[in-house]
Amino acid sequence: MHRLTRTALSLARSTASRRLHWWVLLALPWFVVGCDIVNPPEPSGAYIQFENPQVQLSENTGFTSTAGIRDVWLYHNGLLQGVYPVQPPLSGNWTTVPYILEPTNNFQLEGGIHESGVGTVHLPYPFWERVSFDVTPQAGDTFVVTPVFEYVTEDRYNIDFSESFESNLISFLPFSSALNNADSTFILRRRDDPFQGERCGFVNFGPSDRWFEVISQNNFKLFRDKDVYAEITYRNSVELGVGLIYEDVLTGQIRSEPVVVLRPSTGWNTVYVHLIGQAREIINLTSTDTNFWLWLKADGGGDDGFIYLDDIRLIQEE
Repeated sequence: MHRLTRTALSLARSTASRRLHWWVLLALPWFVVGCDIVNPPEPSGAYIQFENPQVQLSENTGFTSTAGIRDVWLYHNGLLQGVYPVQPPLSGNWTTVPYILEPTNNFQLEGGIHESGVGTVHLPYPFWERVSFDVTPQAGDTFVVTPVFEYVTEDRYNIDFSESFESNLISFLPFSSALNNADSTFILRRRDDPFQGERCGFVNFGPSDRWFEVISQNNFKLFRDKDVYAEITYRNSVELGVGLIYEDVLTGQIRSEPVVVLRPSTGWNTVYVHLIGQAREIINLTSTDTNFWLWLKADGGGDDGFIYLDDIRLIQEE
């Protein structure tokens, strides 16, 4: 009986061994396929290079500028791939980014800004249209795109204030310190080196021209649910403060709300001052019927200096 038990065990082991052998042979093709699934072939890729992105500021003259663009927001087949800086290169190399090739490759670009000039806060500018294009490259190709962003159609925004300094009348009024101090200065119109057009605004500072403070000639309404920016193009040696003046309808008092200080810039620069946060806070504290004015202020400190201004607009969602 003991011997029978051993024989049965030996047969069982032999049968199990043969079964294991056949299972290995049957499973081997699936194992190979499984390796392909775990380690699929690397997808092929190509590149996009962004060169000299611009904004078309004037449909009448075709004038474009690079002054305000800081980034491009790249969408590949409807999905955001990334946000890439596109400042003019010091090295001569423009921004180049890789992407994975798909059966169809549709791209859209949004022009990006630094919110209120703050380099750590990146936003797509809501008043520029997206730029769309299709690419049919081979693996490893580099597609060069020079995007020109145009403003959205006029039925999507309002211009509540605009000053280009081309007219004989300047749409700013002296305010506060400019009215209370004899050593104050105002905006002149000058022909030398305008940003665009024939003239720009110029503010001179010196021992007898220290204070500069103005508000927009006309007031305007702001809203909690409508995005709003002040677009200001400038170059300066004296810091320039930008903000809002508003009338507190509950008390009848005129109050100020500073937003940003523009540091000296040797060349023309465009800043997009985001005002919706301040507008909401003020309206919540006062009333939806609050009157607002755009506010500019500078203190030359009694030293020689200057501020050039051009293309100032307050643009608000329709």
